Amino acid sequence: LVGSSQWASAGLISFDPTPATGNVGDNILVDLLWTGDPGEYLGDWDVEIFFDSLVADIFSITFDPDTALNTSGNAYFDANLIAGGFYALTLSLDTVGELMTAQDGLGNQFRLASLNFSGTGIGQTALSFGTTVFGDENGTAISPSLSNGLICVGPDGCAAIPAPASIALFGLGLAGLGWTRRKR
Repeated sequence: LVGSSQWASAGLISFDPTPATGNVGDNILVDLLWTGDPGEYLGDWDVEIFFDSLVADIFSITFDPDTALNTSGNAYFDANLIAGGFYALTLSLDTVGELMTAQDGLGNQFRLASLNFSGTGIGQTALSFGTTVFGDENGTAISPSLSNGLICVGPDGCAAIPAPASIALFGLGLAGLGWTRRKR
């Protein structure tokens, strides 16, 4: 990023829908969204997104489906698989005026990417951010709020899964009841 070394706080990066649901073998579409207030613009982004590939695995990525960062057709897009997730980035080569006009025209809420996952196993997985870098329309570093997402696979994929400690506590309670009853 070119610009100030001071990070400004701006906007929100989130997933939609959350939870995203499907069955094993289904394609599960999740959008990575930018939501900014009037006067907040995004010029580039670089994220790591982690998930459990035993539940859902990335199948494909469509960058900038709303054409908010690539009105001139000259943006740079890249994505790579990494351990436990993927890395993706977009660098807009539009002018500041082109970025502002495009993003204002979208109400300053748009999809950075559409992420197509494949359901690989029953359960749920968080979509969580790792290292992130964002820049405004001038290339100045900004620090938007980040909101993690969730993918649920299977008919009961979003059902609460008891934690091992809860199961152990329940087992101890049953054992205690049995011991008390046996003692009487």
